[in-house]
Amino acid sequence: MKFLKIAPILFPVFILTSCAGVKEEIAFTREDKTVLSAESISVSPPLTKFQVGEHATYEVRWVGIPVATITSTIKGIKKIDGRDAYFIEASARTNNWASLICRIDDRFRTYLDTEKLVPLRSEDRRSEGFYRKDAVTILDHEAGKAYFENYRDRSQKTFDIPSGLQDLLSTFYYMRTITYGVGDRVSLYVDFSERIYLIEGKIEKKVFLTIPRRGTYETVFTRPQASREGKTVKDGTAQAYFTVDERRAPLQFTVKAPLFTSLTATLVKVEVLDSEGLACLDKEKR
Repeated sequence: MKFLKIAPILFPVFILTSCAGVKEEIAFTREDKTVLSAESISVSPPLTKFQVGEHATYEVRWVGIPVATITSTIKGIKKIDGRDAYFIEASARTNNWASLICRIDDRFRTYLDTEKLVPLRSEDRRSEGFYRKDAVTILDHEAGKAYFENYRDRSQKTFDIPSGLQDLLSTFYYMRTITYGVGDRVSLYVDFSERIYLIEGKIEKKVFLTIPRRGTYETVFTRPQASREGKTVKDGTAQAYFTVDERRAPLQFTVKAPLFTSLTATLVKVEVLDSEGLACLDKEKR
């Protein structure tokens, strides 16, 4: 299960082209027979604020077989050390079939400063086979320090952090606020399991991505790479497609490891939880 442990490092750079029928195209023919070139795709300016109640659902496939579901929800705005922060919670759970091989039931929480867009507090509760973790990390960006505590064994750790450090979950949301275009390089530091990784990737191209039963989407494509202490992480590779509307949703991302292992996460639903129930936000389809 080593791959499953390093896969989240590459998710943000990032969340898989092994899905049967998924097609990447540089041209798209509309119902009225109009042919659109990928070069005509316009990348909208990013969001400046997130919508409380936004709830995203991803289907995860392993070598094409459905194995898990990932959900991520902006649950509200909380005060953390006197600052407003988006309270965001994500979960990853294997389905009944995959749980027979290795049951995963993970929950991640982050409290993302609404102005500076850096995490102020991260909570990490993981259950992966025999592995268990229940921990919290407090991030003091002004002091450049992080304070970690594992509730299971009461261990504690203090470590230095670089400016602008993100956690596993906050990375997904921070990436949605960056202004970029084809040819631009994006880099950021990410804390995962009390280790700091540098994630770098070039926005390589604009493409139309067709997902069966979902439609065709305007996207940008990148292949991010993780490194730590100047050394490239060689346990796997990643690639990702982001929508080009203002939400910059991670539409599909792939993590591949040696020996033909491949995990794919595809966005299947985006909703907003409000007083009237569930309202669909899925507007990026052509």
